[in-house]
Amino acid sequence: VQEPDGAWVVLVGNGDNAPPNSARSGQACVVRIPIESPVQTQTLCVNVGDSTHLNGMTAVAPIDTNQDQRVDRLYAADHYGDIWRFDWQNATQKWQLSLAGKPLFKNPQPFSSDLEVGLNTLSGRTGVVVYAGTGRWLDEEDLYPNYLATLPNHYLYAVFDEISANNAANPSVTLPIVHTDLLEQIADLNTQTSSNFTLTPAYKG
Repeated sequence: VQEPDGAWVVLVGNGDNAPPNSARSGQACVVRIPIESPVQTQTLCVNVGDSTHLNGMTAVAPIDTNQDQRVDRLYAADHYGDIWRFDWQNATQKWQLSLAGKPLFKNPQPFSSDLEVGLNTLSGRTGVVVYAGTGRWLDEEDLYPNYLATLPNHYLYAVFDEISANNAANPSVTLPIVHTDLLEQIADLNTQTSSNFTLTPAYKG
């Protein structure tokens, strides 16, 4: 992708279960690799995870919020079930962890697949919708039947993140957003054909 300063870079997560002997032991990080000088690789880490409880950033989704054909925001998900936001800082010409170091979204299940992001307008407010699905198939505890016994259901989430002029968090939203803050929709198998299902809204209160 191309950054606002014109540099072309590769932005990836540091992978499943970040090695405990790495510079940021066991933490989840976004890895920035400049195309023209890959030896100058940088890591953007969150302070979640350690050498005993390994974390890892598995998905990074860049987006161009001001539509100038250059990426100015990143969303990244980790094995602790957090979705993080990084914004480009024009003053320093660098990426920075946003939202006062808090995750945008937090849930009790891991993320291990790609995120999808897109610009959208909700009730007159412009923002980014982050789509993410939970689940993991990595360690022995993930195997059937142990995993199903402890976490029987997995979820697809769509989280709206409003765009503000200074990249500040919406003061009316308590961060991190958690799964109980969202409107739930239930996928029920159609009794007539097993290949179809319907989404049934489940409203609170």
